[in-house]
Amino acid sequence: MAVFLICLMANPTIAADSDSSATENRVGLTAAADLDRSISNRSRFWQALTRGRVDLNNRIRSEVVSTDGFDSAHAVTNRLRLGYRTQPLYGFSGYVDFLDVRPIGPERYNAAGLNNQPERAVVPDPRMTVLNQLYGEFRSETGEVVMRTGRQRIIHQNARFVGNVGWRQNEQTFDAFTASTSLGLDSFHFEYNYIWQVNRIQGPDHQMGIFESDSHLAHLTYDNLIPGSRLTGFLYHLNFDNAPVLSSQTAGFRINGRFSLNADHAIHYSGSFAIQTDAGNSPLDYNANYYLVDLGLSDTGLGRIGASMEVLGSDDGVASFQTPLATLHAFQGWADLFLNTPGVGLQDLKLYANISLPRGAEASINHHWFYSDQSGHLLGREAGASVGKQVSEHLSLLVKFANFQGINALPDTRKFWMQAEISF
Repeated sequence: MAVFLICLMANPTIAADSDSSATENRVGLTAAADLDRSISNRSRFWQALTRGRVDLNNRIRSEVVSTDGFDSAHAVTNRLRLGYRTQPLYGFSGYVDFLDVRPIGPERYNAAGLNNQPERAVVPDPRMTVLNQLYGEFRSETGEVVMRTGRQRIIHQNARFVGNVGWRQNEQTFDAFTASTSLGLDSFHFEYNYIWQVNRIQGPDHQMGIFESDSHLAHLTYDNLIPGSRLTGFLYHLNFDNAPVLSSQTAGFRINGRFSLNADHAIHYSGSFAIQTDAGNSPLDYNANYYLVDLGLSDTGLGRIGASMEVLGSDDGVASFQTPLATLHAFQGWADLFLNTPGVGLQDLKLYANISLPRGAEASINHHWFYSDQSGHLLGREAGASVGKQVSEHLSLLVKFANFQGINALPDTRKFWMQAEISF
């Protein structure tokens, strides 16, 4: 050691070379570590991009429509939806899906005015191939915060006010920003959406297939305020550049839940109230209310029966309560006579039964009486029935029928559907 120190003192460049070499080694190790991290990050990104999940859904449907004043329609259409979801990377992921709708055989129906069959009844499933969804998403590690931007599906609760119109072959999607949070609570959920474009079921070739939008939606749910219940509050400010008569502001609430009577029986209830006014660029000046009361009784082995009254009010015939972003087919009858609320408003009294059948099939029966909210006059009646079965994890079958009998100017309308759907 002493000899080494004497040599080091006699030749100080040895110390300098030693320090320089150590520094170079540290720099080299740091560079190598940075390179490893870069390669690792690229590898993780590539894995997230290429090791995602493919989604496939195919639905073939036969729809027969008979409406007074038009030739009958028969549409056999196939809807293919193919999507891909990346794996999450640091909470970020992406999703894309494409949708293709096309007729099988002759087009003996009016495809929303896009296939030169104006004399036939409407089946609003025109031929198209479209980008259905394309969005990026961030989800926190706990899942309590989610943010999404791009073309996406938005469904609020039972889709009464905001939904994807999933019944039609081309669904409704939204070019939007969405942020939601649970604040770490199991019973709480809040969602905000800003929508700049609505991609409607008629497709981009239809003059009303796209709504240019400047709309804000807020939707909050809280569970078990009353045991077994869900309380919902919502505020929707809708502003459409190319559909100003539908621009509005709606504020309201909904409560639904169940009371168990015993191990096999329960009472189900729903109630809702909302106020709607003109907003944004609307040329109208109106104020209309919405009400819902629904009571039902369920049996574990048999199903559920119930009755409901839903009212979409009118402001003295000037304008009525409208729900332009809803999944409208699910409400006011399957014959779709009231997709737009008439100016006189609408009262819908409904009796229904959902029945569990052998071999896992499910049946639904309903009957509606429709009245003017302004005058109380009967507008028509409708009976509907369906039978569906989830045959396997991937295959479902459905048969469905609706018969509307109109009063005065409303046409008698009958619709019959058969469909098979495969999902993977």
